[in-house]
Amino acid sequence: MFYLWSNINVYVFSFLHNIGRPVDPRTQIVYVIPFTSLIQCTMNMLSIPIFKKVNNTKIYFIIASCIYAAAFFVARNPSTLIQFLIGWAGVLPIGLGLMYYPALFCAWEWFPDRKGLIAGIICSGFGFSAAAFSPISTHFVNPDEADATEIDPKTGLKYFTEDITSNLSYMIDMLLIIYGSFLVVGIILISRPGP
Repeated sequence: MFYLWSNINVYVFSFLHNIGRPVDPRTQIVYVIPFTSLIQCTMNMLSIPIFKKVNNTKIYFIIASCIYAAAFFVARNPSTLIQFLIGWAGVLPIGLGLMYYPALFCAWEWFPDRKGLIAGIICSGFGFSAAAFSPISTHFVNPDEADATEIDPKTGLKYFTEDITSNLSYMIDMLLIIYGSFLVVGIILISRPGP
């Protein structure tokens, strides 16, 4: 999900510019993916010990999904870049990291002789998600695919107008509904083999 940053960052920076909280995207954009990756990788490492301590698959994934969903609420109507990044680059990878390895772990228990295949299928879902949801997120925020036309006189950078950036919260809400639906189905279906 955080890979969408490469697609939606122009709308976030334009939104902040339009509400009078401009930040220079040339200096701020580079921190997001490394920071997000660091948090997710850290949570990936911690997830299996936490998962084993919780000892209830559905409860664990409900908690992790709620953390993941909380990111959308924090990021949905930002007043600063920091607020958006706390949700998108901070809370979201915590929830995602808590779910990633335990989902693999559960699938491996069902198919112990096919771990490579199972890991490939699950990991390809992450790649497919970024590829599929880039145009979907753009459709929600910029359905007419308008170009950025507002020029900042100080920097010369182009921004999207307010009629487009006002859809940022709607885009985040719609992504939450779609991803939330996937999470609910996943929670219903996930289980571990019996003894």
